[in-house]
Amino acid sequence: MGPLVDQRAVDSYLLFMGMAKREGIEEIMRGKQLQRGKPGHYVSPAIHVAKAFDHKSHFLVSEIFGPNCTFIPYDDIEEAISIANATEYGLASCLFTQDRSIYEKCVLEVESGLMNWNRSTCGASPKLPFGGVKNSGNYRPAAVAAIDACVYTMTSLEVTPAPQDSDLSSIKGLEL
Repeated sequence: MGPLVDQRAVDSYLLFMGMAKREGIEEIMRGKQLQRGKPGHYVSPAIHVAKAFDHKSHFLVSEIFGPNCTFIPYDDIEEAISIANATEYGLASCLFTQDRSIYEKCVLEVESGLMNWNRSTCGASPKLPFGGVKNSGNYRPAAVAAIDACVYTMTSLEVTPAPQDSDLSSIKGLEL
């Protein structure tokens, strides 16, 4: 874990920490600004627990750029997928289960640019295409697939002019 990008990012992170409290979301570990010996914009990680998912909660439906983990209870995998898809964001998701069929269901149904199985969402591999969906990206992968999003295919067919004294009669399909 390292510093956030700038003081504005720290201020935004702290704003979300206060928002969670105002919305009645239980705070297990409070995110706060840290002072370190080296220059940087350091914050502590935060852990929250919501009683249930609430579409009206600004905290629960926002993309928080900082070390924050919020637990939301659910009864079955369909409800979990519904919660995951309820926001306008879809950068990355992860699923921890030993049941491959649940993982395969989530890969198909969770609206996310990345789905990790039994691995956190941190550290997406630069060897794989990666890009967010909805308001977390442009539905176009980056990394090794970025070239396809940045260029377009162009083709050319060339026929060099034949010298004047060439005998082209042996070429089939060509009428002179």
